[in-house]
Order: sequence, then C-alpha cells, then structure tokens
Amino acid sequence: MSKYILYLTAERFSAYSWHNNRLADEHVFTNDAFGRQRFSEYLARVGNAPAYLLADLVEEDYRFDVVPHLIGPERSALFNRKLEQYYRNSPFRHALVQGRREEGRRDDRVLFSALTNPALITPWLDLMLQHSVAVAGVYSAPLISKQLIKDADSSPHLLLISWQAHAGLRQTYFQNANISFSRLTPLTQGDDLVEKVISE
Repeated sequence: MSKYILYLTAERFSAYSWHNNRLADEHVFTNDAFGRQRFSEYLARVGNAPAYLLADLVEEDYRFDVVPHLIGPERSALFNRKLEQYYRNSPFRHALVQGRREEGRRDDRVLFSALTNPALITPWLDLMLQHSVAVAGVYSAPLISKQLIKDADSSPHLLLISWQAHAGLRQTYFQNANISFSRLTPLTQGDDLVEKVISE
C-alpha cells in the first residue's frame, strides 16, 4: 500500500510517496500561504493515502524528570499532567521512558519533549484533514534518529551529527543509547559546513 512521507523544516515542506519500500516523486512546497495552496492542489490530485509527518525544527524542547514507576491508566494520567504542566501551548508533545533508577523505589527516568511552535505544523495538518488524508502521526526528527544508532558500537557516549540542506546542522547526543539533547543550527548561504561543525 502506498503512503506519504512528509518532511517539514522552517523553510519548506516536502512530500514523497512511499511505495515498495522506496521514496519517490519529491514535491517541494514553500512554507508560506502560496506553498500551502500548492500543497492543497497536490492533495486533490493524489488522493488520501496515510501520511507520516516528520518535523525537523528549531522549536523543540526537552525536559528530564524522575517520576514514580506506574503502569496502565495511572502512568498515562501522570504523563499527561506533566506534559500539560511543561507544554500547555502545544499538542505536539511526547513522554519517553528512558529506564529506571537503580536505587530506592526505582522510579522511572522520563524524557518529556514537545514541538513548541504548533503554528508551523497545524496549517499543513488542517489541509490534510480537509482532504480526508489519514495522518498516521507527527514525528520529531531527533527522537526517531535513535533508529540510526541501534547498530552502533557499545560506547555510552554518542554524538550524531546530521546535515539537511534545508533544515540545518543537527547535533543529537545519546548517553547509553538514550537521547540527552538535540539542537538544530540553521545554516546560511556561504557557511562553511566543516567550520560550522567544529564551532558548534
């Protein structure tokens, strides 16, 4: 079955079809009213296959907390309270358990994160809903990048550096295979990539 992979940066929005485990047919839209109008026309042509939206934005925040180890509805309620406390103004938020403490009650170590500027995302989602596109999920580029290190060596410290031409230079630091921080530095025309990596 075909699906759509959508990639959002501060400057542009790209749509790809995914069929037989391959990306194809890139369509690029500017991140403005004109680009969204063109995307609406694109959706009217291609139909409503499931869409996966990958956001690679500066406006992302991370907070670590230690909370009691709970399961089921109690855990969900606790996480929802924490997410509401930290990120009241964004619906694009996530809680990720990163293990348990060794001592005491063996509480959970949790990474709470959010895409903190929903205004960059919701106009695109609104268009998809208008065209009855099934939105399978909104994903954070740093959080899913853990898949890239799953076969890395067993070093407890790993810095993943990636460069996307239309997003910028991203550094994501993992400690014991868990994300500790990620930051995106936009690049401007004329920046030397090597010098930027070294300075960052």
